[in-house]
Amino acid sequence: MLGICACALPAGVRADNMLTPDYGMGVMVGGGVIGFVDDEARDAAGAGGTWEARLAYQPRETFSVEAAYLGSLQDLDALGTDGNSRLLATAVEANLRVSFFSGNVRPYALLGAGWARYSLLDTPSTAALVDQDDLLIVPLGAGVAYWLGDVVLDARGTYRATAGADLFSPQGEDITLDSWNVTLRVGFEL
Repeated sequence: MLGICACALPAGVRADNMLTPDYGMGVMVGGGVIGFVDDEARDAAGAGGTWEARLAYQPRETFSVEAAYLGSLQDLDALGTDGNSRLLATAVEANLRVSFFSGNVRPYALLGAGWARYSLLDTPSTAALVDQDDLLIVPLGAGVAYWLGDVVLDARGTYRATAGADLFSPQGEDITLDSWNVTLRVGFEL
């Protein structure tokens, strides 16, 4: 049996919008360059490469939320290390992102919080460093996202303030692991 239904929709709502959810998810992967801000940390570990994977909730809205896994690898030239020593960082962070314009090109700013672990690789036991360091990170950055259909290209610069760092300062010196990071990502909306 066939029936006909005359339904009234709220003002401004089109019938085709009833079939699509009012939320969006985005997945992005990318990489870039990282370095330390503190002179002594920069002397110990040079600029290195980064990689990341991000999941964004409502990426095309004015306010969106991101969750990310980050990693980096830097050459290490600190007291007691040799030419094979590396500094590996892995981190997770959550960010609130604020877009300034609507449309396919969206500049944005972000602020967040996260946790990072720095670990020494191929470092002799005689090095005057601790083996690993866990710390709080606070990302602050700006970028621009460009949508081409469901595909997004995203470029971002981020400053990450840290708290609790003692990797390069086992004798109590005050050497922070605050860092700068420039990344380029590609992704798509689900």
